[in-house]
Order: sequence, then structure tokens, then C-alpha cells
Amino acid sequence: MYKYLVLSLVAVSTVVGCGGSNKSNNDHSPPKLLSSPELLEGEALVYISTGSKQCQNNGMSHNVTAQLLIDKGVDVISSHCGDITGLLVPAACGADTLEINLHTINSQNIPDAQNEGFEPVSKLSERIGVGYQVIECKG
Repeated sequence: MYKYLVLSLVAVSTVVGCGGSNKSNNDHSPPKLLSSPELLEGEALVYISTGSKQCQNNGMSHNVTAQLLIDKGVDVISSHCGDITGLLVPAACGADTLEINLHTINSQNIPDAQNEGFEPVSKLSERIGVGYQVIECKG
């Protein structure tokens, strides 16, 4: 009986381990979904991971990743926040998230963006069931 009680407590501790009372850093409300940006001819949508970790507020903002592109001579037409869909990550503090930043750029600049670690969103759909959703940016 004692063994099951300990296992139950460990399971509960693991589930609530990332919880906290500081709402500003641990806002667990679902993100507001937005529609995907409309692309004009000659435009492409690229993405990059924010690099954020679960239970931490440490990812790069869409402004930061846009500046990475701009610094390399890539014109950023628009920027958005998003999540990769169709994949699962373990729920553990310090583990990666599926948060991404999306940027509309000129198609001719895709190789320059890839040199900086960005990929076209079309790469996501190469894996069955994987995609992305655009969400309202935090802060």
C-alpha cells in the first residue's frame, strides 16, 4: 500500500512540477489562434524554434528572430508566433517546447534564411500529421 502511495505522490509531483503562482511567467491559458498569413506571389513563410524551455520564459521573441534575418540582408515582410502541431514533447521542466516564430520573406531569400537556421513551413508537412498553427504573440 505504501509503495502505491509513494508512486501516486511522485506522479502528482511530476504533473504539477511546472506549476506556479506567478501568472505572468506561467500563463497556462490556451493561446488565441490566428489565421495563417496570406502569401503573395514570390513570398515564402519560414519558421525557427523560439528555443524556449518548459517552465521557463526564455525563448526568443518574433522581433528577435526577425532581426536575425534583417541582419543578414533578408527583408522581413511580416512576423508571427506559432506552435508546431502533430508532435508531442514530454511534459518536463527544462524540456523543449514546440513554439516557433514565423516570418514572411521573399522566396529568393530562402537560402539566406536557411543559413541562419530557418526553414520553410512546407518542411513541416513533409512529415505526416505535422503542421503549424499561428497564435497571438505573448507580451
